[in-house]
Amino acid sequence: MWSSSAARRSGSAHWSARTCGSPRLRADAHCYRQLVAHTGLASRIRGLLAGADSLEAQTEASQRIRLLFEERELANGLRQDLARAYRDLGSEIAVAVRSSAIHEDSARASFAGEHETYLWVTGADAVCRAVLRCWASLFTPHALAYFRRVDLRATDAAMGVVVQAMVPAEAAGVMLTVDPVTRDRLADRDRGLRRPRHSSRVGRGDTRPLLCRQGH
Repeated sequence: MWSSSAARRSGSAHWSARTCGSPRLRADAHCYRQLVAHTGLASRIRGLLAGADSLEAQTEASQRIRLLFEERELANGLRQDLARAYRDLGSEIAVAVRSSAIHEDSARASFAGEHETYLWVTGADAVCRAVLRCWASLFTPHALAYFRRVDLRATDAAMGVVVQAMVPAEAAGVMLTVDPVTRDRLADRDRGLRRPRHSSRVGRGDTRPLLCRQGH
């Protein structure tokens, strides 16, 4: 799977397909920046976020920003690149359309679960729509609150998008290097898809110790 750092390192503004491992394609954050600059969204977003200091104001701004993205379409060239790259993945293959923001993992902040990912998306038109919704999710109410908490400007943010073939997994989870309380090395997993873990809607999953303990 490609990380957010891999998505943002690319200099390409277009979709490209990769076939090693799980089939996938991606667009870097430059595609997002092009959209908001060329459609006037950048200035609209700045206006909506100006003075949105309270949770209520951030929620209202988030909803209005999402509607602005819903009203937009990808540029023709980008849509054509996406459709061609999607066809290269397979015939009407089901994919995950995954947000990959440039600020997600840094020394200052961790935005895991703050932005949206869309699963089991089928068809090039639906994928295009999901890409726009991923970009809109830069400004979810909880993301806006977290931007303020870690003293980052939401209007400086940008997002790449990774589109990856779905796998019918029975379990998913996060590998931890060490339990923060017991100091045991362990693996943690949940039944089903990974989203509940990232959104903090579940507690501890099926936790299995590895063979060594801290210091052994």
